[in-house]
Amino acid sequence: MNDPVRILERLTILAPLGIRFWDALSNSLIADGLRVTGYPSNNPARSVQAITNRSGTYVLQNLPGMRDIEDGAGDAEFWAHLPPKRPFVVEVVDSYRRFQPFLFAVDLPVQGLFALECAPGSPPHILGSPPHTGMPMVPLYSAPTRPVPGAMAVLRATLVVPEKPQNPLTDKPAAWAMVEAHVAGHPPVRGFADEEGRIGLIFPYPEPVDFADNSESPVSLVAGPPLTQQTWPVQLQAMYTLLSTVPPIPDICTTLMQSPAKLWLDSAQTQQLTEVTLKFGQELVVRSHDSRTGTPLSKLFITPAA
Repeated sequence: MNDPVRILERLTILAPLGIRFWDALSNSLIADGLRVTGYPSNNPARSVQAITNRSGTYVLQNLPGMRDIEDGAGDAEFWAHLPPKRPFVVEVVDSYRRFQPFLFAVDLPVQGLFALECAPGSPPHILGSPPHTGMPMVPLYSAPTRPVPGAMAVLRATLVVPEKPQNPLTDKPAAWAMVEAHVAGHPPVRGFADEEGRIGLIFPYPEPVDFADNSESPVSLVAGPPLTQQTWPVQLQAMYTLLSTVPPIPDICTTLMQSPAKLWLDSAQTQQLTEVTLKFGQELVVRSHDSRTGTPLSKLFITPAA
């Protein structure tokens, strides 16, 4: 009879940070193409790139100054007597240019999967927030360079801040400004502009109007317009906080928590833009108009609400 197995030594390796990323447009976990790096908040030069495990989780290990933590047991006793956490910054950049880059601050180690504390500012019903799966995920936001899937609608704009009236040469990009679009029958879709103020919101088309009631009789129904002539109203809301210095990669919490802003239909900023019309099969490009000529401009003016 064989002797029972005796464990002479147990080796554990603890990962200080594990993150999962969620894309609401494709309704899927994103486990490829993201370059996730972490570094001490006071030393960006000592960055470490995350690896992806089989479950699609990005894992950061071998971080500077975290050797004792990574050699810890990871049991209840370990977490109950954890030494002071250390501040790190995590950067997320998509190599395929599908999603906007961002960064966030985090104190390590984190027990379990990382949850973005500022995410409650994006309600779960908003397109761009992960579903209630019981598993924390960090939402991703579409970049203006992202290819538009077939049978999807897209809203595009180039957001600028007017510096001086009637002098377009002084306008500057509204880097990292947020826009939220509301379409009947669908959750709102939210996204933020890139460093040049360009934004692209991709979302499903609303249900077509198949029938229109032409009288008081319930049986007197006539077919609605063909699909190629269908239109829908889209309500817009904007959030933007002026930045004294535009960072190359935005802090995601600072971006999500920007103050309300106004979009303007005209260059003189006398008519606020709150609704546009989506047409089936056409990109919805939202622009301001020249107040003097009525000519559409190549940009959309935005200003903080206050």
